[in-house]
Amino acid sequence: MNGNAKIKVVLFLLALIALAMLAIPFFLVPPGDLIVKLRDNVFNTDLSGKEMRLDIVSSGQKFSRSIRRHNEEYVAAVNSIKSGDTEVELHIKGYEPHIASVHIPSLESAEIEASLIPTFGRIKAFAINATNKKKLSAFNAKISSASQNASGGIQGAVLSELEPGNHKIELDASGFCPANKDVKVEKGKVTEVTLTMSPELSGNELARVILEWGLNPNDLDSHLFLPKHSSLKSRHVYYSNKKASFKNGSKAAELDVDDTSSYGPETVTISNKLKGTYQYAIYLYAGRGTLGRSQATVELVTNGCEKQKFSVPTNCNKKWWHVFNIKYNGSNIEVIRQDKCRTMEQMNWRTGKK
Repeated sequence: MNGNAKIKVVLFLLALIALAMLAIPFFLVPPGDLIVKLRDNVFNTDLSGKEMRLDIVSSGQKFSRSIRRHNEEYVAAVNSIKSGDTEVELHIKGYEPHIASVHIPSLESAEIEASLIPTFGRIKAFAINATNKKKLSAFNAKISSASQNASGGIQGAVLSELEPGNHKIELDASGFCPANKDVKVEKGKVTEVTLTMSPELSGNELARVILEWGLNPNDLDSHLFLPKHSSLKSRHVYYSNKKASFKNGSKAAELDVDDTSSYGPETVTISNKLKGTYQYAIYLYAGRGTLGRSQATVELVTNGCEKQKFSVPTNCNKKWWHVFNIKYNGSNIEVIRQDKCRTMEQMNWRTGKK
């Protein structure tokens, strides 16, 4: 074969190779890799171990990868993605989908950073002693609807990744009656809530009364009248006479906590069992608004952590709310609901001055 013929053969082969190259499908272009760096800037959640699903919008490819922690960052690596410009969607449970545009270089790695937006909220719960308003150093918190439990103390207990909406939180602690409260959880927020816990009644204690209310009026007062008894030095327990005592010095009842700046708790403990009728009422001492708009609630705790709750009538625009009476016959107590709003003259109870 002469030289010209050889050249023609070579040119022909090159042309065939060129045509073959043009016929190679685009998907045979070497793929690239994608490194995804994730963070939760709202709660700073530990994302390690969570599952990330990555969807390639253009091709429909889906990849699932476990997120790992690397050098203080949370990372998920996806290999062998079709190279070129594309759009990806990241899906992680508890977070809104994250959409990003990225260029995947052939045989190289691209990086994207995703700041995740939580679809959940958190509760931070605290517990205080009803008789002194001190924070409890140890308690347990539970939300049964979310099957979550947490231990808490002075710094609170955190319950996380809760669906937005209303949840009931329950607290228990050694030596205290359990407490619960409805809490509204909002997406992307930490809701702080404080629950008042009554110590279990002991010895000769008959009952404990816990008053709580809202911002206004700022100062509501608890008043307790004890049954008539010849050995009592005083029968009226309130801010100006915090303790009712017998002539021998022993205590009959006491105002454990007097709160003057909204919310409460304001707590009275009946320390000695006297036969007869106890009367309990609330007086609006100071602040803007009416008793009916105070959101006042009273919790009565009796033996065995039995509880009864009373809410102020919303139409109460007088100074007094006579909440209940307690009749004690020496062995059993009877709680008689009053729920009556009264004037000073109708109550005829002196309040003195703070």
